[in-house]
Amino acid sequence: MTDTKYVLTTGLVLVEDVLTAGPRMPPLPNILTLLKLHRSTNGLTEEEVEAIASRASVVTFEADSHLHSLESPFEDLLLIISGAARIWIPGADELPHTVQMIGRSNQFGLLALFRDDPLPVNADITQNVTGLTIKRQDAIDLLNQVPRWHRNLLGALGMRIHQAFTPKRIGHRPRVIAILHASEEYRSLSSTLIRRLQSLGEDVTVISDNKTTLATADRTINLLDKHEQIRNPNEIRSEASAWISVERCVLDIHLNTNTEYLAEVLQDADAIYCCFDSSVSRETESLLFKLSECYPTIRNKISLVRILRNTQQVADSLSNLRSICRGDFKVHWDGFGQSPHTTRKSGIERIVRHLRGSSIGFALGGGAARGMAHLGVLSVLDEEGIPVDFLSGTSAGALTGIPYAAGYDSAWLIETFAQDLKPNKKYGFVPYGDAWYMIGKFRRGGWEEMLRSHLSTWTLEQLILPFTSVTADLVTAEQVHRSHGDAANAILESINLPGVSQPICRDGMALVDGGILNNVPADVLVNQGATFIVAVDVSAKIGHSFVGNTPETPTEEMNIPNMFQTLGRVRAAQDRNIRKMGAGDADLTIEPDVSAFQLTDFQNASAIAHQGVIATRKMLPQLRTLLKQLDSDLFPYA
Repeated sequence: MTDTKYVLTTGLVLVEDVLTAGPRMPPLPNILTLLKLHRSTNGLTEEEVEAIASRASVVTFEADSHLHSLESPFEDLLLIISGAARIWIPGADELPHTVQMIGRSNQFGLLALFRDDPLPVNADITQNVTGLTIKRQDAIDLLNQVPRWHRNLLGALGMRIHQAFTPKRIGHRPRVIAILHASEEYRSLSSTLIRRLQSLGEDVTVISDNKTTLATADRTINLLDKHEQIRNPNEIRSEASAWISVERCVLDIHLNTNTEYLAEVLQDADAIYCCFDSSVSRETESLLFKLSECYPTIRNKISLVRILRNTQQVADSLSNLRSICRGDFKVHWDGFGQSPHTTRKSGIERIVRHLRGSSIGFALGGGAARGMAHLGVLSVLDEEGIPVDFLSGTSAGALTGIPYAAGYDSAWLIETFAQDLKPNKKYGFVPYGDAWYMIGKFRRGGWEEMLRSHLSTWTLEQLILPFTSVTADLVTAEQVHRSHGDAANAILESINLPGVSQPICRDGMALVDGGILNNVPADVLVNQGATFIVAVDVSAKIGHSFVGNTPETPTEEMNIPNMFQTLGRVRAAQDRNIRKMGAGDADLTIEPDVSAFQLTDFQNASAIAHQGVIATRKMLPQLRTLLKQLDSDLFPYA
C-alpha cells in the first residue's frame, strides 16, 4: 500500500512515497519521464535510468522562494528539470553578489554529498522550479553504481565552475536559437516566437539584422554596423560575452546572407530553424546543402519551418532536404496560430515545446473498428487544448491517426468513417455480412479508393503532424516503421490483417498488420523525439469467457466458435501480451471500454468514439498533473 504525503517548507512542496508495507514500489511514470529530460541521463541505459528514478521524488519550488542559506547543511541532491535558481554570496558591501545562474538540466548539492561542512553559498529560486530530489546516501550509492551518470554530473559541474570563475571569457553565451528567413515576409515569425518565450518567463536577448526583431527585447546586438554592413562575428561574440545570466538568445538573420558568414555565426547556435515557403526553391535547397558541407556539425542542428498558406492543407514534398534536417515544422500563415482548426493552429507552439524539451506524443493502438475510439480521444484533446506534437499508430491507429495528422477534424472523421465503411444493404441478409463486406472491400481495392479520396497522393512527410505507422514484414519477421512515403499506402500496409487478406508484397517485404508485433507503439515515439508519451489502448478487455464457454463449462456443453470468432479471440489474446511491449514506454495509458463492440462495427463509429471521450475525460486530471510537472510554465493547469 502506498500513501502520499505532502511536506511543506519555505517555498517547497515535496511529494514523497511513504511505504507502509511491502517492498519499495517502482517509480511513478512521471518521475521516469522527468528524469529522462535531465541531461545527466544522456547515454545511460534504460535500466540505469530506472534505477535512479526509483530513488527520486518530485519537488517544486515557487519563484522568489529560498532554496539554501549560507553555511547551512544541504543533504540531498537536487536535479533541476525546469525553472531557474540564483547562487550568490554577500559582497564586500553586504549586497548579494551573483556567482551563477543555474537552470534546467543543472544540479544543486553534488559537492555537499561528500562533505560534512555546509555549502558556502546562498541559493534563491528565480523561476518556478520542477525537479527531482534524491536522498544523500541513495545518491552516493547511485553514483557508485552508475559511473556514466557520475561522469555526466561531474562534467556539467566542472563546466559550471569554469563559467563561474571566468565569466567574461570570449565564447560564453546563452543557448542560441538561430532563425534563418528565406523571405523578409516571414520575419514576424521571429518576433512572435520571442514574445512567446518571454511570456513563459524566459530572459530572451536578440541578435538580428532587422529593426523590428531587435525591438522585441531590451538587450540586443545589431548584426549591422552604422553603415548597414555585416559586422565581424568575433565582435558580436565579444559583445555577447557580457550576457552571463541570459537564458536564451535568438539569432535572427536573412538566409541569403553570405554563405561563409552564415556558416561562421551558426557555429554558435544550439538549434537552427530555417523558415521558407512550403515549396522550397532550388536556390534555398542549394544554400542549405552548401552550409552543411562547409560545417557538417550544422546538419544535426537544422530544423525546417515550412510556411503553409491558408489554402494549403498539407506541405509540398520535401525533396532532398530530409537528409540534412532533424525536424520539420509546418506553420500556417494566418497570423501564426489564429486558425480555428486545432491541428493547424499550433505551429509556433510546437516549436516552443521543442525548444523547451516538452514535446508530446500519442501512440494509437490497433483494434479494427474499436479504433474509432481514438477519434473520441483526439476530440477531447482538441476541446481541452492538450497539444499533440507526434503521433504513431498501428492498424486502426494508423487509419485514424494519419487523416488527423493531415489536418482533418476528429468529429468530421467520425462521421466520414461511419458513412464510408457502412456495409451495403445486401450484406444484412448474410451471416457475418459486415465482416464479409470489409474483406471484399479490401480485396477489391475499396479501402484504397476511400483513403485516396481524402489523402490523395500525399506523403507522410507532407502532413502537419509527424506520424509513424507500424507494419510487420513477414520476410524478416520485423517491424517496419513508416515516417516517410505514401500516406495511404502506410495505412493499407498497417491494417492488412493476415488471414483476411493477402500480404502486400513491396520492396522485398511481405507486409501485414503491424499489430502482430507492436500493437500500441509508444516505444516508436521515443526515437521520434517525444519527451512525454500517452498510449491509447483500444484492445477489448479479455474475460474468462469465450462464445459462452468458461473454465467451468463441461466438455459436452461447450460451444464451438466459428472462423471469425476464433480469429477475433486469437487477435485479442495476442494484443493483450503484445500491447505491453510497445506501450511500456508510455507515461500514461488511456483505455476506452470497447468490449461491447465487434471488430467490424465501423457503422457504430460514433458510439465507439464516445467511449474514447469517456475514457479521456476520466484521465484528464492525471494527464494535466503530469504535464504541469513536465513544464509548469507551458502547462500551468493542475
